[in-house]
Order: sequence, then structure tokens, then C-alpha cells
Amino acid sequence: MPMKVTISKAETLLKNAASEFVTKKETLYFAKETIFTHLKKYPRMHPFKEAVHDVENWSLNKESQVKTLVDKGSSLLINFSKLAPSLKIKWVHDELEKRARKYGISMMGMYNTGGIHALNFWTEGLADRNLIGISMYQGGYDGVVPFGGTKGMFGTAPLSYAVPSKTEPILADLATSNISYFELLKTHREGKSLPPNSAVDVDGVPTNDPDKTLFDDESSNLLPIGGGHKGFAILLLVEMLSGALVRGCLSNEFTQNADLPDEQGFVVFAIDISTFTDIDKFKNSVSSLCEEIRSQKPGKGFDTVMVPGDASYRRMENLGKVGKFDIEKELLDKIERVSR
Repeated sequence: MPMKVTISKAETLLKNAASEFVTKKETLYFAKETIFTHLKKYPRMHPFKEAVHDVENWSLNKESQVKTLVDKGSSLLINFSKLAPSLKIKWVHDELEKRARKYGISMMGMYNTGGIHALNFWTEGLADRNLIGISMYQGGYDGVVPFGGTKGMFGTAPLSYAVPSKTEPILADLATSNISYFELLKTHREGKSLPPNSAVDVDGVPTNDPDKTLFDDESSNLLPIGGGHKGFAILLLVEMLSGALVRGCLSNEFTQNADLPDEQGFVVFAIDISTFTDIDKFKNSVSSLCEEIRSQKPGKGFDTVMVPGDASYRRMENLGKVGKFDIEKELLDKIERVSR
């Protein structure tokens, strides 16, 4: 049964739970970024719950070690040895910032992780440092069909970017399938129809029936973003950059060999704006553009015109005013046990 927990208590529980595994500064950063992400995503997603699972992951893999496999100036490749990277987000951001300041751009690839969840968790903190953050996750397999295909091969291959402005960053976090797998499951559970151009059946025929595109083995036939070849090209790029480039397995490799370890790859880029232009000029230009976008007359069926991130910041503001959110009692008991 859900229980109301204050935002400050939730943050304290995460700090206490993570303190056994990473430094004090890392626990503070991990907890703060988790709560910020949770306020933007809840209730559609539950980043707090995922963070508890990540802490539990570290408690179950105490002998594992984070290993640096490649360190070449602006680039790092990390084997997380099944550990969830989220507890090390401060270290990741610190390394990316240090290298981006020196080289103009930096990247960190990760594989063999204990899982990646909301991608804006990885990008917004970089924007807060006056960097442009971009992240991509290979994100599974057997879920999204290639353009013109009849069988899901790819994961939903999400990507995120965060760009500094004079106010809040411009913040995007999206699957490169037309709808997310979570949305497909929710539609199926509720017995509703899928949005148009979201999926095909086993013959490649468009369908709005989730039962015709979600299969017993948890595979699916979702369409790439936009439903066409352009969206598929973006999905394929994310697959290659966050998979093969960082020594993660590609979707077809998982399908061909069920014994492969779960090595879905993840990559984060940081761009130092000040390397290329004046940071204040850049932020003024971005903000001016976004304000002009927002000032447009809304089209039919819309109340307002927004840029990426606006809806998330509204949710954060509204939930922040309430000061509490729901946590299942079982989850609360788990984090309190780990926190002792």
C-alpha cells in the first residue's frame, strides 16, 4: 500500500543507503539528482524506486569493481562489472566536465552495467555545469521493427539531451520508438488502443491493438519514432553508438545467443560551450529562441506551445509544492533496511 513520504526524507534515505558504497559527496549528489529526476518523471516513471534497486544492486555485488578499460584524453570506457552506474554519477559528471574543459568535448562509454533508467538523470547535471549533455542507451532488443520489417529486433534505444539556457535547461528524454515499451504495457493492461502509427502486427500491417504487437515472450513490434525511415535511421545510430562502440552487444547478437551476458551499452557526451562561443551569448540566444516558440498561438487541441523540458519542470514544481510523493510500503521498508 502506498505511503506519503516527504521529499526530504526520501533524499535522506537514499543518502544513508548509498553511503556504504561511495563517498559522502557522491551520496549527496546521487540522492539530489535522483530526487530531481523523480519529481520530473513521477508518476509516469518511478526513478526513486529504480534508485533503491540500484543501491540493492551494489549491496549484492560488493566484490565487484568499476574498471577503466580505455583512458585516452577526452574519452573513457568503463566496465561497471554489473554495478549500477547511478551511484557514481558525480564521478561521471566530474570526469566529463574536466575533460570537456580541456578538449572541448568528452565522452564516457559504459558497458556491463547493472542497468540504466531515466536518461535525463545523466544529462541535466551537465547542463547545470554549463555543458551540453547528450546520452544514449542501447536499451534492449526484440522490441522495435526496422523500417518496413515484420519482427522486432531493437530496443527502444532512448536518448537524452540537456542544453543550458538563461533559466531551466532545454531537456529531452525520449525513446526512439514511436511510443515507449512502458506505454505499450500500460495500454495493454488498461485494454486501450495504441496511438496511430505506433506498431505493426506479425505481417507488418499497422495496428492499434496492443494484443497484436505485444507477444508472450515480452517481445513486441513497435515502430521507430515517426514510423518511417528517418526515425529508423536515428534509432540505428543510437544502437551503434551505445552498443558496438562501447563493447556492448548489439540487438541481433542478443537474439542469436541467449547465453550472452546482459551488456547493453551506454554513452554520455559533454560539450563545453565556452570552447566554441561565449556562454552568456549562447544562453541568451537559446532562451530568446525558446521564448519565441512559447509565444506562438497554440494550434487546435493545444493549450500552449512548449519546448522540451517544460512539462517536466511543471511536474517538478507542482510536486515540489506538495512536498510529498507516494512510495509503496514494501519499497520503503527495503530502503529503510538498507539505510540502517
